[in-house]
Amino acid sequence: MTKNQHSNQRKLPFPNALWKLTALFSLVFSSGLAQELKTIEGTVTASSDGMPIPGVNVLVKGTSNGTATDFDGNYSIEATLEDILVLYRL
Repeated sequence: MTKNQHSNQRKLPFPNALWKLTALFSLVFSSGLAQELKTIEGTVTASSDGMPIPGVNVLVKGTSNGTATDFDGNYSIEATLEDILVLYRL
């Protein structure tokens, strides 16, 4: 085989296709992990004196998922890491 014949041979796109497949898999897999529900726990305290505030409503924004803080200001709620928690007290 001469040098010209060798350079005209078609290369297989496998390495490029493998890279694209790996990138696509990584994006799909990571977005699936971001949507996984986690238990978020915390304590609501007053900014003035640091005392716990009981009875504060804790909601996942845009959903009906919610809870309220206990006597010690503690709460626990299921949410994804991308969710926004909204706190309010009537």
